[in-house]
Amino acid sequence: MSAWPSDTSAQSASSNATRQTSTPPTIVPLAINGRYLIRRTTGVERVARGIIDALDARVDEDGLLQCAGIAFRPRMLAPKGEVSAPPRRIPIDRTARLSGNAWEQCELPWSARGALLLNLCNTAPLLARAQCTYVHDAGVYAIAESYDWRFRSWYRCLHRFYRRRGDFLLTNSVFSACELRRHAGFALERLHVARPGCNHVHGFADTPLPEPLARLVEGRGYYVIVGSRARHKNIAIAVEAHRRHLRTHPQAPALVMIGGERRDIFGHDMDADDSADDGVVHLGYLDDPTLVAILRRARALIFPSRYEGFGLPLVEAMALGCPVVASDLPTTREIGIDACWTFPPQDADALAAQLALVDAHPRQVSQKVAIGRQRAAGFSWDACADAVLDTLAQAALQRKEKTA
Repeated sequence: MSAWPSDTSAQSASSNATRQTSTPPTIVPLAINGRYLIRRTTGVERVARGIIDALDARVDEDGLLQCAGIAFRPRMLAPKGEVSAPPRRIPIDRTARLSGNAWEQCELPWSARGALLLNLCNTAPLLARAQCTYVHDAGVYAIAESYDWRFRSWYRCLHRFYRRRGDFLLTNSVFSACELRRHAGFALERLHVARPGCNHVHGFADTPLPEPLARLVEGRGYYVIVGSRARHKNIAIAVEAHRRHLRTHPQAPALVMIGGERRDIFGHDMDADDSADDGVVHLGYLDDPTLVAILRRARALIFPSRYEGFGLPLVEAMALGCPVVASDLPTTREIGIDACWTFPPQDADALAAQLALVDAHPRQVSQKVAIGRQRAAGFSWDACADAVLDTLAQAALQRKEKTA
């Protein structure tokens, strides 16, 4: 799997070396789908923000992004609504009358006409022509039961359009690329890997912990789970494993759960209700500084998912020196399985045993944390932005050839 030919994050170093040219660059208008700017930041929006922040830092005095003899002139197109943390150099066009999916499908393609359109949050307008879209995973096929049927049907419809138009596609891992090829039928040459970064976690000032966690730090400590309550997140197994661990280790850390439910995506069949469990602390959705503060002080991140396209909380925790106990998945192996304690996703006893190891072996914890920091250092937003720019350059060149 590591030999995936369109892994642009690996190719970017060689392409960067050939970018200097004596001829003036071709200027290509680049429209960026800014729908994510008015949404609450979860994993998908975090990737979009990381990529755009890295691209925004590269915009030169002429307002251009240079890549492989092409100069992109970027502008952000955003729907109506309150914008959160906009880019500083990329201009934003706010002429929209609509919001949400209606804006993306009706207004965005008109506003982006004549430009190459970059979409970073899975969805793209059906009517726009030249597009590059970041598709995070193949979950609507591989774990279809986790998603609301309307959400699942809409995403599959979008994927058919991407395939028929021959759009260039970005995704977050070699595993996701293989899955999208297998389930959605995307052509090999159209799939490009742009692995997310995690270095944003180092940019937040130290933030006080929520009061319940501050008390836990002074006493028994806590494990943390970051994610929604969707079925494939496998929360029920983690809760059951924690209960079993407490039976043999009554003073073991508490279990802190962070994340919302997102019933608009995952429907009403959420994972098990553990609201009556005294050993579980629910904090819901938190902002980035608070989440980082919690990971810095956690005894371990528990990552129990049975399917993931990438696993951003894994690399964020590794970057912060937080031990990781994760289900044995292809993405865990791709990120760095030697930095984690792993368990079969459906085996609560195995997870409980790994938690006991984390509690009992501080030297091994230090070793794993050191490996995790090394793995995390390889996931930067600059490298991700390189991969995105390389893919955009390929899309622009093909567009030029078609119109020549």
